[in-house]
Amino acid sequence: MIHYIVGYPHDSEFPVYRQDLPISIANLKRIMGWTEDDECVFTYKLNSEQISHIESAVGIVLSKEYELFLDCDED
Repeated sequence: MIHYIVGYPHDSEFPVYRQDLPISIANLKRIMGWTEDDECVFTYKLNSEQISHIESAVGIVLSKEYELFLDCDED
């Protein structure tokens, strides 16, 4: 499973930004507050605290000009 961040402009329904995340599901569970294993397959709108924790865990800076969502693809 590959998790990534998708960014949507505030006035659009179409994503314009994507950042793949080299992060384990265990780390995402902690950051996102997931308690069930199957929670990792849904799409989540990220708040500023979650964005900050993801940035720290992965060592990247995410775009702040879009609404950011965590999503995934099964590989």
